[in-house]
Formats: sequence, structure tokens, C-alpha cells
Amino acid sequence: MSNILIVDDNIDILQSYKRGLETNKDIQSIGKPINIYIAPTYNNALELSQKIIFDIFLLDVDLAYMYTGIDLANELRKNSHYKIANIIFATADPKKEMEAFRNIHCYSYLVKPFSEEELINAIFPLIKYGKVQQDYKLIITNNYTKIAISIDEIIYIEAVLRGTKIHTLYETITARYENLKNILSQLSKDPSCNFIQCHKSFIINKNYMKCIHKNENIVEMKNAKEQIPVGKKFRNELLEAFS
Repeated sequence: MSNILIVDDNIDILQSYKRGLETNKDIQSIGKPINIYIAPTYNNALELSQKIIFDIFLLDVDLAYMYTGIDLANELRKNSHYKIANIIFATADPKKEMEAFRNIHCYSYLVKPFSEEELINAIFPLIKYGKVQQDYKLIITNNYTKIAISIDEIIYIEAVLRGTKIHTLYETITARYENLKNILSQLSKDPSCNFIQCHKSFIINKNYMKCIHKNENIVEMKNAKEQIPVGKKFRNELLEAFS
């Protein structure tokens, strides 16, 4: 069974989405019962989310009144049931897409007006397969352009003059004016965060740790030629993480 909550301040749109999902032949062919709930306000949605455990959220970013759909998603993420829940955003403003992926780690993003087919394509795999592993992204600014980097591809991150360098499996990306503290804060929003700071100037992905040379205080990383220094302040935590 899948419980889906759709939140939009336009009642006609809510009913249209609900009707489209309930009558879609592809969804019906899955053979799983679905329960679709609708809420026109932030408060209605929060109240429902506390009474019913939802598998999928479709949230309008541009809700009326005080709170946005992103505010609602942030509040939902505080609930242990929804730490990695599948959230789809809908909005008429595509500029908010980066904020949605960066701060909420949403599953998908639909720009209004979108067709019923686009709606079904976004929700169908979630109903059929349940929770879908999300590809978490690190959002950085490079020469005034925002770039989304798959977290799983990052080997280590290095502080340099006026910014950082993100070393990935495929390339090294310079992020001007980004600092390690802010990047680590962003990375920690991934529920399965595998990053640890090993030096005042380095963050490493534990999944790529090859070995630690205790006497030299350096780390060797898979898929990287450089050896990473280990600071005394971070040494014990790093050794514990690698044990």
C-alpha cells in the first residue's frame, strides 16, 4: 500500500492530481492499493502527516500565506518517519530547483504547468518499487554557476585559497568562495553521510579510504594519487571510523 499526500493551495489542482492518479491504468496495473490524501495548507498537511505515515509527498513550493512547500518539507524532515521520504516538488518557478535539491534532497521536481503524463512518470516508480534510493547532491558555486555533484562520486574535498577543490572520480571542480564548514554541513544532511573531516583543510569520503599510515599521519584514498594529511585534532575520530 502507498499513502500519498498532495499539497497545493488550489483546490481544483488538488482534485485534478488526485483524479489523475486514481484513474491511471498503469498505476492500477501495479496491483498495489494507493490512498491519496490532499491538503490545501501547510497546517492541514502537517496535521495529516502526524496521523498517517506517508510514502510519497507532492508539495507545491508556492503555497499561499506564510509558509512555502520548502518550509513544509523542512518540517517533515524533522520527523524520523520522513528523514528519507520521497518528496516531489511542483512550482511555476524553476529557479527554486537548486534550493529544493540542496536543502531538502527531494526525489524529483516538476515545473508547472506539467502534464498528467509527467506527474505519472514521477510518481509511478515510487508506487511500484517503494522508496527509491536518492542520489544526494552537493550544490556548489563555480564562477557564479551552481553545479550539482553526486555525493557518491566525491573522493575528498580540499580547502584552497579563496575556496575549495572537490576531487571526484571523474574530475576536480573548483568552488570559489565555498568553505569546508559549509560544505560539511550540507553533506551531513544526507542520512547516510560517509564524510569525515581528517584535517583542517580536508574532508574525505570514508567509502574511498584505502589505509591510514599512523606514524606518518596520512591517509591513502582509492582512485586518488595524493595522500591526505591527518591532523592531531581529528586523528582519533578518523581511526575509529576506519576500524
